[in-house]
Amino acid sequence: VQQSFIDSRLSPSNQLISPIHQTRNKASVIILVLIVLLGTLTATEVSGKSRRVLGVEDEMVLMVQVTRHGARSPISELQGFEMQAERSGDNSGNGEFGDLESINTEPWTDGLGELTASGERQHYLLGSKHRKKFIEDDVSLLSKDFDPKEIHITSTPFNRTIMSAYSENKGWYPLGSVEKLSSEENKEALPPFEIKDKDKIIKNLGNDPTKHGYQPIPIHVGGDEFNQMFRAYSSSVCPVAKKFEQRVKEEAKFIEINERYKDNILKMIRENWGVEEELNFVTATDHTDNFYASYFDDRLVQKYKLPIDLVDRILADQFYFFTFYFDEMVRISSTNFLNFLHTTFDSKINSIVTGEDDGSGIKDRKLFFFSAHDTTAAAFLSGIEQRQELQPFYATHNLIQLWKKAGTGGTQDDHYYTKW
Repeated sequence: VQQSFIDSRLSPSNQLISPIHQTRNKASVIILVLIVLLGTLTATEVSGKSRRVLGVEDEMVLMVQVTRHGARSPISELQGFEMQAERSGDNSGNGEFGDLESINTEPWTDGLGELTASGERQHYLLGSKHRKKFIEDDVSLLSKDFDPKEIHITSTPFNRTIMSAYSENKGWYPLGSVEKLSSEENKEALPPFEIKDKDKIIKNLGNDPTKHGYQPIPIHVGGDEFNQMFRAYSSSVCPVAKKFEQRVKEEAKFIEINERYKDNILKMIRENWGVEEELNFVTATDHTDNFYASYFDDRLVQKYKLPIDLVDRILADQFYFFTFYFDEMVRISSTNFLNFLHTTFDSKINSIVTGEDDGSGIKDRKLFFFSAHDTTAAAFLSGIEQRQELQPFYATHNLIQLWKKAGTGGTQDDHYYTKW
């Protein structure tokens, strides 16, 4: 593994390119995935439009997207603060809703951990960007009209991730992109019961099956296998995680990181937020999460303001120097996903070589879309030794792509490379 690759910081405009070598019918281990699949041997950074850099005829044959949900309300309530009670008084914006004070100028009426309108907008814009790049302009990966054989979307079982996927889908396939009904279908497409004002509704629909031509796209909620791939860091999925959470607090690095914040952001929370107990950079998570959600949604009471650069860093350090500090936790949290990438790309290549499907639908599949969390992104980045200085922001996404080189038949290992 090249040290320069490990130490490099990946900006949004930088991409990594490398060969991929297949290991059919062989057990793959994490170091093989790290070195071979994601290209630490001959990693090269490039920027600009894919086809201009890679050659006009290079073809992307498969992409895996892992995204964090968009902006949301805080996950938990703060002890001693009001969170969700309806506003009382004169609407003065002083952060007082009831008997307790709040850090917000208005309540989170939709509840805790729910996607906000800002989060919906983030993912809609992300989907619009991806439609332009991967459907209309740079790369013709997907069909202009939705094809269920091409796309498979899976979400964690939370409203915020499911709704983020729905919002992004509207960008990928906007209103008006749905397949039209024929005149015969228009007559027959009726449910087996009476509908009030049916003729008026049908007239307004025209040949669109849905109002404004909305294209429904299925979103699957992941089960146990999905949790093992994306939520193995949680003690509810892997009991071993609890053991490492206890161990890390005794490490010198944990103490060092805590010293970094003790006299600035942690001190500000204790003094300005009226927190009596001693905090460390992990136990302050509820406070930093509440702050960031309120700050992003522009509803923060100014007396509770914290330095945003320190908040971005402390949220990142909670992942990289606590949850994923030990190599064992990195392996537990990332190996299943890295193996999924390796196996899936290998199966895709095999389907191109043989012209046959393995029964999973991989032959026609073009996009795997996973809607998940900041911890998901941090686990993946830890697994490929790309830990970041800042938190995985709302709507952060990782794109891992399989490309076939121009002028090749796609029959050999070195006819393909990965890029992310």
